[in-house]
Amino acid sequence: MGRPQTALTLQEAVGMLIDALGPDHPDTLATRNNLAAARKKAQ
Repeated sequence: MGRPQTALTLQEAVGMLIDALGPDHPDTLATRNNLAAARKKAQ
């Protein structure tokens, strides 16, 4: 079983990074990648 609470935390981080840095900033993209991995593991 995965850790869906991690995915929710990363989703919030993505939103904050988009607001602060923009959607194409490397940190935003890396966090989106981490979110996708967390969601995949949570399935």
